[in-house]
Amino acid sequence: TLLIGMFIGFEQFMEGLSQVGLWGFCVLLSCSFLSYLIRFYRWKFLLQHTIPLKEHLIIYFAGFSLTMTPGKAGEAMRSFYLTKFGVPKKDSFTCFLTERFFDVAALVTFVLMGAYAFPTAQIVVAFIFPVLLMAFFLLRTRFSLSPFRFTIGLILGLAAWFLEGFSLYILLGILGEDISLLFAVFSHAFALLIGAITFLPGGLGGTEFSLFELLSYYGITGSHAAVATFLIRLTTLWFSTLIGLIALPLLDRKFTVSQH
Repeated sequence: TLLIGMFIGFEQFMEGLSQVGLWGFCVLLSCSFLSYLIRFYRWKFLLQHTIPLKEHLIIYFAGFSLTMTPGKAGEAMRSFYLTKFGVPKKDSFTCFLTERFFDVAALVTFVLMGAYAFPTAQIVVAFIFPVLLMAFFLLRTRFSLSPFRFTIGLILGLAAWFLEGFSLYILLGILGEDISLLFAVFSHAFALLIGAITFLPGGLGGTEFSLFELLSYYGITGSHAAVATFLIRLTTLWFSTLIGLIALPLLDRKFTVSQH
């Protein structure tokens, strides 16, 4: 993203950053942190094991330290620490896979909603949507989720990922760009899916390029598209990684002390 910013004009890029300012940056971080708390509640709801809240939260956040692994597979490291609270690895790993399912389901839902706004894509969406519903049903059965747990898990996933798309909407508004909330959420979700398909760590490269191109296609100026892409990734992917890197030593210290 920085390379894109330098290509279109470093001064314009820096001007865009200053336009967002500290207040705007804090708003973006707040949206992301609230998204993480919703995801933690979803994880806690799906795992259904009684664990002290403070320790459970630290374990969950520590998993973010390995968010950069392909498919976020490194986040499964939570299983190691949860066994110390009597949680079988099978249960925590199943919960991890269920989380990934709800993440993909939420992002695909937002992409379909955004695509439906384009008349030429409505027929395709109308065909894919029932197929998606069937996939939801089959996977619900595969993960042995009751209708209630499935519905709550999906709603929480939609809420968490909506917040990140909403932060993109706020960011572009601060930059003075006129963009609909639906397109902002759609663009963010679409870019994340493209990044996931590349199977690169954190979707690096694919997500940034896709988001920048989508915003540019919509008519966002190059400098603002670069600033938005840079800041949204900084306050989501890299912010979560930072939280994980802070939580991990706290977790190790806590378990080291408890063993003595």
